[in-house]
Amino acid sequence: IFDFSNLSFSSRISAMGGDLITLYDSDVNVAALNPSYLNNDVKNKISLSFVDYYSDINYFSTVFASNVDNFGPLCFGVFGINYGNFVESDEIGNIIGDFNSGEYMFLIGSSKKLSNNLYIGSNLKLLYSNLYNISSMALSTDLSAFYSLKNSGFTILFKNIGRTIKNYSNINYKLPFKIQIGAYNKLKYLPLTFSLVY
Repeated sequence: IFDFSNLSFSSRISAMGGDLITLYDSDVNVAALNPSYLNNDVKNKISLSFVDYYSDINYFSTVFASNVDNFGPLCFGVFGINYGNFVESDEIGNIIGDFNSGEYMFLIGSSKKLSNNLYIGSNLKLLYSNLYNISSMALSTDLSAFYSLKNSGFTILFKNIGRTIKNYSNINYKLPFKIQIGAYNKLKYLPLTFSLVY
């Protein structure tokens, strides 16, 4: 349930395998993925994405980041996947209508600089799923830490810590929890960065 929350909504992140948690720059999509990367360089930046996927399926995202006085950087995001329209029929095949299904995620994230090299961040997410005439909701958070050196850095991300607050049925589903560790190193005399994510 809510596996869509691990989808890559950014073409840049998708091109790097979908788990680009080791790139520290001014990309708001990376900051939404790894909240400890949220910094003052992403102030008043916005990202819009739309992917026309297979058949009638499409997904989209909107991410905005700003710096709030006396608080620090904040990130807001809306993500969604639409599974398209389906024909509804009875048990003998008579068409009685149609319906559509989709899943959505609303995100707010922030970060804090603890020292010259250490940053922490968190995302609070509300997840909503509507499949036919049943729905489910969940609350989750992402927690991350980032340690930066001159040309390298290390990060750890705990993703989708939370639980469902409304289930499709009496079964209590678990969210797709992930732990990711990453490191990167920028070469001194070449415009190349090596990245490793586990």
